Amino acid sequence: MAFTAKPIRIGRIPGGGQENVIAFPTQAGADFLLGAVLTLSTGEVVEASTDPTSVAGISLQGTDTNPGQDAANSPVEVTGVFVGVSVAVADKVTQFVSDIVSGSDAPLTPLQSDVGDVMGLLLRADGTWAADRAASASIITVVDIDVDNNSVIWTFVSTALEL
Repeated sequence: MAFTAKPIRIGRIPGGGQENVIAFPTQAGADFLLGAVLTLSTGEVVEASTDPTSVAGISLQGTDTNPGQDAANSPVEVTGVFVGVSVAVADKVTQFVSDIVSGSDAPLTPLQSDVGDVMGLLLRADGTWAADRAASASIITVVDIDVDNNSVIWTFVSTALEL
């Protein structure tokens, strides 16, 4: 059975409030999708390798999606365009939503027993990320499940934060 992977997205901020979003320049040659797990490298963001141990945040847009970049009718980039992305900063408060997997691309049904578990993140073949029960790095804590959307809701653990 085919499945449609969902990108990581902001779920909620307990107690209300606003997520912390910062625009970061991207490293030359960076290519990632909305919802990518990002790390910092010399002040620029790059997509993390699968099962990362530290995180700067989650991309709120794919690369080359700012106005004037990669225009459909023009191969020329507009001079002066900011080459970067908006990033939801990884912190201990913001809750993110994603699929859950166990070492493979196929999403699993979240279980109530997942709540409270510490796990890692997996970069899937299609470029999307998911919470991973089988990951060796422990960088997220599942705080809730969304059975209707077949997703888990999680926060980053403090040892994984780069900012």
